[in-house]
Amino acid sequence: MAEEMVSGRILGNVSFDEDALYYVILPLLEDPEIEVSAAITGIDKIRCGKTRIHVAIALAIPRVLTDKPVVNGELIKGLLK
Repeated sequence: MAEEMVSGRILGNVSFDEDALYYVILPLLEDPEIEVSAAITGIDKIRCGKTRIHVAIALAIPRVLTDKPVVNGELIKGLLK
C-alpha cells in the first residue's frame, strides 16, 4: 500500500510493470540502511473513474552494503505440500 506521509491517507496499491522487480525492489525498501525517496511523476485517469499514479523511486545504497543471501528452499517446500 502507498500512504501519504503527512496525512496518513492511503493512496492505493503499489505495482510494478515487471514482476521480477518485486523481488529486487521490495527487500531494498525494507532495508533500514538504504535511503529511499519517492516522487509522483504523473497521474492517468483510467476506467471507472479510477486513477493510476506514476511514482519515481530513488534509492541511495551505501557502497559498503553487502548482499545478504537468502535461502527459501524450505519455505517453498512447505508451501508446495
